[in-house]
Amino acid sequence: MIFNLAINISEKSCSLVREAALNLVLQKKAKSFLQLLNNKDDVFEIIPVSQNTSRIISLVIRNSKEFGKICLSVSDDGTIKGWNLKSYLDVGSLLENPFRSGAVQNCAFSLGLERVVFCCQNFDICLYDLNSKEMIGFVEIKHISGLVFFSDDVNCIWMNGNEANDPLFFQNQVEIGSALQYDCDSILFLSNDGTKVAVLKENKQMVVIFTTKEMRQQAKFREEKATSNSVGQFSNSKDLLALSRSNGEVMIWKLDNHSRISIIRHDRPLGIRSICFSADEKLIFMGCANGTLAIANIITGKILQFLEIGDGFPLENMCLTTIHGKERFLISKDENLMVLDSRALGVSAMQLEGPSQKKMKKRHLDLVTQLEISQEGKGIRIQTTNIVFSCSIDGSLMIWKKSPKDEFFMCFDVITHPSITIDSFNLSGLKDESFIVLVSKKVVILWDTVTSTEICCFLSPNSISKCVLHRFSISKQFFVAYILTFEGKLQAWKILRNSVDDTFTFDTSPLFEKVITNFADNPVSSDEEYLLVTLEFTVILVNPISGEELTKYNTLEGLRVLEARWWQNKLGFCTSTTLYIDGKVWSYGGSIGDSYRLESCKFDRNGEYIGYSCIESLDPNENVLMIPPNGLVVIMYASAIKKRRLFTLRHLDAKVLFWDFTFDSQYLITLASDLMIRIWMLETSNLNEKFPRDKSEKECFAHVCNSFPLRSRPTAFALSSNDYLIYVGNEQGEILAFKFFYNIK
Repeated sequence: MIFNLAINISEKSCSLVREAALNLVLQKKAKSFLQLLNNKDDVFEIIPVSQNTSRIISLVIRNSKEFGKICLSVSDDGTIKGWNLKSYLDVGSLLENPFRSGAVQNCAFSLGLERVVFCCQNFDICLYDLNSKEMIGFVEIKHISGLVFFSDDVNCIWMNGNEANDPLFFQNQVEIGSALQYDCDSILFLSNDGTKVAVLKENKQMVVIFTTKEMRQQAKFREEKATSNSVGQFSNSKDLLALSRSNGEVMIWKLDNHSRISIIRHDRPLGIRSICFSADEKLIFMGCANGTLAIANIITGKILQFLEIGDGFPLENMCLTTIHGKERFLISKDENLMVLDSRALGVSAMQLEGPSQKKMKKRHLDLVTQLEISQEGKGIRIQTTNIVFSCSIDGSLMIWKKSPKDEFFMCFDVITHPSITIDSFNLSGLKDESFIVLVSKKVVILWDTVTSTEICCFLSPNSISKCVLHRFSISKQFFVAYILTFEGKLQAWKILRNSVDDTFTFDTSPLFEKVITNFADNPVSSDEEYLLVTLEFTVILVNPISGEELTKYNTLEGLRVLEARWWQNKLGFCTSTTLYIDGKVWSYGGSIGDSYRLESCKFDRNGEYIGYSCIESLDPNENVLMIPPNGLVVIMYASAIKKRRLFTLRHLDAKVLFWDFTFDSQYLITLASDLMIRIWMLETSNLNEKFPRDKSEKECFAHVCNSFPLRSRPTAFALSSNDYLIYVGNEQGEILAFKFFYNIK
């Protein structure tokens, strides 16, 4: 206890005693203050670090040349204190009481921590040099409202002007210039390291992300419920973004593909004041106006726990630090700075959200990433149809089937590897085999689904993006594994099976290697003469054994190939504007008057129809971007009878996420971003003649004959090959089965 008091003694009194105690901690000869208090892992722990005389308005973690990585707290009188992240001791004041209490509204540090700018309640802007601790710039009554931030120029700060984002330049204590650069309504928040900024264009209902160093736009999102009072934060990897909305919800975005991950909502208003991601980006911590800390699962959006830690005071600032593998949150409550030991929560996001081991077979523990349905006898030796395989980001693979009475859907096997997590799997090309292909980072595993054992394993020098195993009809013992790495290299490996003991062996060197962009899910043609691969804006047919290029198709407009597929020996592929069959243009989806942006294409199971999904990106009447865009699926003949569109399935204000034909081609299933499953019936004026040759004689039309609502965003989709069963995986790790009935004429 005496040592405990000595190490936390005031710097102004008994400084020698305090310095000696601190040296013992840094030399690892004594436990830190935090370690002394951490004697129980099952007790939620909040450690008060300091009690200031003024309210804390900002918390950031930066690298200091003098102290290394430290936490900086800024009070509303301009006092800036640094805190050692190992011991949470005050390492000194970078600036002390430059203003009266309550004078400062907000502040910002330069990227190199050389300067700080203060925005005062009287709208003055003051620039301080942290080395000399003197004011070097001042502008009177210039700041209107909102945040400010530095670019890579320490003489330049960005702020809200009356009409736009207005940069100010300081030199010799005077403002030397300003220029309107970016149109926005308000600056919402900065990343904790100051390298990214989110701004709001409220009139266009848009949130835009910039890098502060170059002021280059990185991403933008349509967010109709964001306001100038919204708070948010970037994750540590800067790949995720959280933003509070006017209705009390928190939206989680993914920056690289501009997609929504989840919405966090609760029946009581939360009043979000601060947001912070956990280090593993599975949890999000939200400080509320009533002093409550809300903890939610990022993937599912479910609030897991409420902690009353603020004694009724708003939790307005929060940041994360990870030192020696220990995750801690620094939180400000009015004048108080506290450390939250997240380890004392005792459980991870998976453990809080996921079911127990007894319930594990009913659902995955996390988001479902892949669904595939095996045909009868394919991929598993069980005398039944509709065997469903599902994979999740929790690293598990489950096998599902219908009960004998067809009353419910059950999981009868869970595949988990003892040393790896399963990233993906593949069933194609295995026909009636009893094993499947598992992929985990750099490893490919053949897994026996009957004995639940590993048959053989292959290690790649690079991380694997995709793997397909094909058994050639020349021999049941001859397989080829086509492996695509994230670096864009395709390798074909020969695998032989010993007919005596049923063991497998890889060749010591690949059959061939090629640089490609992607290959089809079922890459080998039905006659096994061609392997279908793509390279940027080229579709290439190569020999599946030797890798020799046989045929090459270039897209006319020089656009990247989005998807390529086989139907027997017929080849279909598309770019963002054009659909091709066997290298011939089949449809100009992006032609003038349409302005469709294609996303995917596929044949029906009979090879008579071909369809493509797209979004109506531009309003043909006004030639402006449609937000949100309309999602469409367009169906055409796959034969050369007539190149015309038979059906156009339009989804107003919703993007088509998944779609496919039923086994009899009389229906088409779509899953859209409005969380609806739609069953479209494809009809003509004379149903006895399925494919009319002339539009003047036969009319084609489609209508929604059935629909199902979804409670959360679908993440995987599969359609039965012999009946009307729809399988959907969602963010909660559930596999949902839907069956629809309709009178078939």
